[in-house]
Amino acid sequence: VTFSHNLPTLKQVEEILIEEALERSGGNQTIAAQVLGISRQALNNRLQRKR
Repeated sequence: VTFSHNLPTLKQVEEILIEEALERSGGNQTIAAQVLGISRQALNNRLQRKR
């Protein structure tokens, strides 16, 4: 399978979704995690990996 357009990686998409969820929740990690359908701890783990 060949794509004519480059797709973002899953890691890039995850980072975009996390940033958007945090922005929409006013930085509230609990709400952002709920919007993303993950636990707050899972969100924190992903944020730690990003740093």
